[in-house]
Amino acid sequence: MVETLTSNTIENETTNQMEFMNAFGIVFEHHFVVFDSNNKIKINIHEAKHVNMRKSRVMSKNIFLIAVAVYTLIFSYYLNIDLIYKIIFGILALFLLALGMLYKEYQYKFIIVKLDDCITFIVKKHLKEEAKKIQRVLCEKLHKK
Repeated sequence: MVETLTSNTIENETTNQMEFMNAFGIVFEHHFVVFDSNNKIKINIHEAKHVNMRKSRVMSKNIFLIAVAVYTLIFSYYLNIDLIYKIIFGILALFLLALGMLYKEYQYKFIIVKLDDCITFIVKKHLKEEAKKIQRVLCEKLHKK
C-alpha cells in the first residue's frame, strides 16, 4: 500500500521505531517514508521486494548541440558569404560538435519494486548521496526479512 502522508502524520509516528533518517527519507521498523518533491510516500517493508538506485545518462543537450552544429555547417555551406565567415562558422560548428559529444549529464532514479508494481522517483542532484544511504539501509533490511 502506498500512502501519501502529511507532515502531521510523520510527527505522530513514534520515534523509538525510527531506524534511519536523512533528507531523502525515513526508515522505520515496519515501513519507510520517501520524500518525493512535495509528497511524502509511506511504503510497508513487507510489500517491498527490492530497492535500487539507477544512474542513467541524459542525452537531450547532447542531441541539441550536435543538431545545432550540423545546421551551422549546412547554413555556412549554402550561404553566399566570404570564406573567412565560412571558416568561422565551421570552427564554431566543430566546437559545438565536440561539446555535444563530450558533455555528460546524469539522472538518478530511486526504484522501489513491490510485489505488484514498481515505483520510480527521480532524485534531485543534491539528494543523491542521501538516497544512496537510504537505499543501502533498505537493502540490508529487506535481506534480513
